[in-house]
Amino acid sequence: MVRKERSRDDSAVAGPAKIIGRVAGGVGGIVLATVAVTLLVIALGNVTGAWRIGVAVLMGLGIAKLGIGYFTYLTNPPPPDLPPMKVDPELRLSYVCEMCGLELAVVAVAKERPPKHCGEAMVLVKREG
Repeated sequence: MVRKERSRDDSAVAGPAKIIGRVAGGVGGIVLATVAVTLLVIALGNVTGAWRIGVAVLMGLGIAKLGIGYFTYLTNPPPPDLPPMKVDPELRLSYVCEMCGLELAVVAVAKERPPKHCGEAMVLVKREG
């Protein structure tokens, strides 16, 4: 069996929705296991100490797995930002705020999304000249 090496890219980094989904799934699994054990105890009647210990160990392992996964995610740093790219000065690109008219000349681009001003994303325009 050949194992593929997983590369870490932007799509592999979990966002808030993915984290919430994992935590909800883990908590839901623990609740489901607790309900199943409770129904089993009701059906069987008197449960001995060995059953109780077994259930406690299984629930402890589930909670530990959830906690370890959560803290493992927190300790992984996000990928580094891309280095700024130079922009050709002949292009004369600038970002303009549509609300107040502020204009920023683009010399280097470090991110793909535009900066914000007045609470809104600025618009990229090309000046003639």
